[in-house]
Amino acid sequence: MRKLRYEIKDLRGFVLGVGYINDSLLKEMNKNDYIKVDLLTSDFLNATKKNMVDKEIRKKKKKGKTIYIKKLKKAFRHDKPDYIICNIDDVMNYLKYFVKDSLYITNERIYIYSESKKNDLTNIEKKYRRYINDVVNGDEYIIINTINYKRNIFKNLWYYIVDTFTSIYDFIGNILTN
Repeated sequence: MRKLRYEIKDLRGFVLGVGYINDSLLKEMNKNDYIKVDLLTSDFLNATKKNMVDKEIRKKKKKGKTIYIKKLKKAFRHDKPDYIICNIDDVMNYLKYFVKDSLYITNERIYIYSESKKNDLTNIEKKYRRYINDVVNGDEYIIINTINYKRNIFKNLWYYIVDTFTSIYDFIGNILTN
């Protein structure tokens, strides 16, 4: 995490934090005066209109509406973040949506890290390498440089279908082995 904290010190622009962001990373974001931070915490990702209890979340977004990870591209259509810092542990269920949408909305870089040992970052690195070659796998996190990313609707659709069938295949395999 120390290396990622040093990266945060140099950021300038709009930073979107997705998932539960580590406290030390949040402190570094708050210290940096050159960035504007918006956080989508795990409560916010899984919330619906009926079970939203936190009043701060309601005040943050208009009329209590939530941003679902599936609609990330639609929510940040006009105000695109320069950087995304993501704890992949909270986004694993929505990975097929998050990979393509995060590439679409980010202007500069995506930082992905995992706090648990069960999530392997090499699998996530492979998913991003399908879209863009500028992926750096560090010891603790992955950096995806999206400056030269070219959007392709057909490639996005193809990999979405492949990921859907892969998840169905894994689900059936898990049922048969249990």
